[in-house]
Amino acid sequence: MDRRSPHLWILLIALLAIFQLGTAPGVPVSSGFAAIPWEKQEGCVESSDAPNGRELRMVLGGRRDRRVCSSEPFLLPHSDVVEIEFEVPDPQTEKLPIWVEARGTGVDLTISLPLDQPGGRTVSETIRTRSAFIPNQLRGQPIKVVVTEGKRTRPGEFRMRSRINFSERQPFYRFRSVASIWPFRALTSVFLAAVLLPIVFAAAPAISNRRLLCALIFLSSAIHFRSSAYFHWDEWHLMQSFYENGLSRIFQAHNEHVLPIAFSVFRAEMAMFGSNYGMYLLLSIFVHAINALLLIGLLQTLFSTLPHARAASVLAGVLYALNGLHAESVQWGMEICITLLQTFTLLALRATERYVRTPKPRLLAPIAAYSILAPLTFGNGLCLPALVGCFGWLVWRLRSSREDDVKVMNVVLAVILSTVGSAAAAALYVIHRVPSNVPPIPSTLGEKIEGMVTYALTASQLGTVLRGIALIPHYEPAVAQRLYPSAIASTLPQPWLWIILGFAVGIGLAILAIRVLGRRDGFAVAVSGQLLILVPMILPAIGRWELGPLQSLSIRYHVLPLTGLFLLLFPVALLLFERTARPTTPGRNALCQPLWSWPGIAVWFIAATNLFAGADFEYFVDHGVRDRIYIAQLREWRTRVPSGPYEGTGTDLAGLFPIFPPTMTPGRHPDEIYRTLTQLDERR
Repeated sequence: MDRRSPHLWILLIALLAIFQLGTAPGVPVSSGFAAIPWEKQEGCVESSDAPNGRELRMVLGGRRDRRVCSSEPFLLPHSDVVEIEFEVPDPQTEKLPIWVEARGTGVDLTISLPLDQPGGRTVSETIRTRSAFIPNQLRGQPIKVVVTEGKRTRPGEFRMRSRINFSERQPFYRFRSVASIWPFRALTSVFLAAVLLPIVFAAAPAISNRRLLCALIFLSSAIHFRSSAYFHWDEWHLMQSFYENGLSRIFQAHNEHVLPIAFSVFRAEMAMFGSNYGMYLLLSIFVHAINALLLIGLLQTLFSTLPHARAASVLAGVLYALNGLHAESVQWGMEICITLLQTFTLLALRATERYVRTPKPRLLAPIAAYSILAPLTFGNGLCLPALVGCFGWLVWRLRSSREDDVKVMNVVLAVILSTVGSAAAAALYVIHRVPSNVPPIPSTLGEKIEGMVTYALTASQLGTVLRGIALIPHYEPAVAQRLYPSAIASTLPQPWLWIILGFAVGIGLAILAIRVLGRRDGFAVAVSGQLLILVPMILPAIGRWELGPLQSLSIRYHVLPLTGLFLLLFPVALLLFERTARPTTPGRNALCQPLWSWPGIAVWFIAATNLFAGADFEYFVDHGVRDRIYIAQLREWRTRVPSGPYEGTGTDLAGLFPIFPPTMTPGRHPDEIYRTLTQLDERR
């Protein structure tokens, strides 16, 4: 790079900082309860002796006119909820003739809030409570809550207690809120990719593995870390189970999986990090960076006879590191099982390459060892023998034309040893076998086979190929489904359009591989790349096909097939370095030269759209903000009601407990969450 390169590094770091700030709405640092002031209107009776702010009573029945109670204008806290509670002292009343609306005072926007939505709860046998939440559409502007009573013949009354579950934000919140706007995020992604590509192009040929690993850790952290993510779903169950059952929990089954390796790592994280969830994510990101380095080494060794193999491998590894399909595995601490599975798989493929190329008996041991470890990290590791066979065949095809001692029998022996290792791991699955949580659905054999084929092909082509190179820049299955053109939905059933498009892209990459690598080697790369994408989807298809093909788009399934995708993309990276190795066109800056060819534009597109789509995946961010707010409220609640039931029954604060997020974890009581969190910090 020329003497102006330090400016590029400074610009890169600045863009990464802006990108990271734009991926999270902020972290709540405190929370509490505050009352909403209400206006008194006809039919409303105000009481100031409510236990937590004002209370309004509305008499039901006796008039034909509608009664209205409304709050004074107030500003909805950022990314939080306002909760309105309605207590009806009539257990026979199932539906109320009451409408609740949130009205923006600055814009013409009114949102109805149903009282019978999930989240309602029974506080006691004599009082029914329903809660309404003001959604995010009205965030950041003055609003009023209006409650209207319709005509009712039965006499009675209800009480309405209002409160704001609020949180205060860190100083950078306002900047983060601006950086989170999608045009700003899109521009940041485009410029970040444009700056990153020349730097990688200039540094790739000569950078050492040590510096490369440090760069990958920094880059992966800046792109994938999410400060708002928090313990979610199965993690609470796993942590509680560890405290109840001790270390024996490591060997107990979880759903259909037996994961002693992954659970051991997670238990060690609990001991080291406690409730500091950011450290869980940083460890996952560290393993992810190692995986990118392993992929670089694998590609470099596989194509070592080609010029620019090192540089093209580094570029492919960087694209792998920033790929948005890693979003779930590095934003959910429990999914370190997925990143570790990829680690053992890449190590097994590297060991296979070494043995097939240099058939020494001692080199078979690592293949068997990694084949044991992979399934005990995540169940899909049981497909490793098939992956070893596909990759071993590729090595044989690439080497047999140049080295006479490379024989197909070496591939067969590698597959046999990998199968023996996987069988040893599968024994634990037999011992700890648990029923599948997917109920069997009666079907003919033909329907079952058709369902599995559709599931696997949807996952491989729409899930990995099209989303992996960001032609479908959405990772939520429902969003991908909505992209389906309705005009041809009647003639081509979902999701076969995307399957066909995915195979078309694969054929295009195969033609490119044949052009760059030659007919023999290019064909081998194209076939083995597609097999490495498709094979990891076979086991999920067998176990989950009843849930429909869109279930296969859960991005946790697509980390393992990314090895095959980047094998297919390697010729693009190789062609880019071949093109840019030519003399620079007069008048063009050498640093921008990678962007002046179609391979450079393709790489730029893949990088930019993956950055944008990865930042747009906000599932764990959204739930993390809500869960962190809830935990803060729960801690405060326990200072107010240190003993007694969670609902505060029998105290002045009865019924004012914080609403438990239904998506936080299945089947856990809030007291269990609080106890687990306390133990997590005490035993650290």
